Amino acid sequence: MWFDTDRWPGDERALGLAILNRLERHPERLPLESFCEECGWPGPWRGHIDEVRTSGSRVVAVLSVSFAERVSACCDLGIAKEEMGYHEIPRSGRLEIYLEPQAGRMSVQLLP
Repeated sequence: MWFDTDRWPGDERALGLAILNRLERHPERLPLESFCEECGWPGPWRGHIDEVRTSGSRVVAVLSVSFAERVSACCDLGIAKEEMGYHEIPRSGRLEIYLEPQAGRMSVQLLP
């Protein structure tokens, strides 16, 4: 099971930190590529839990993320050819994380 709320603290702030910690160890669970606009790929990200709501056995967390979209230097970047092979463009977005601990499910939705 990807998460186990039996080990998570009951207070929402601590629960938010636990969710963020778990996501930092499993970044593949976040659709960061959805925020990329130049056909690049997401670099390392930083996140902040803005809100946590619990309803029965369901947990909903709002996550703000920021990262640099990495675009290949092979693409037309004008004079912005980078030595490391890519150019970085700052990106940010918000996600809503739905957790159903008893069923062992997690889903993610992009927020406008």
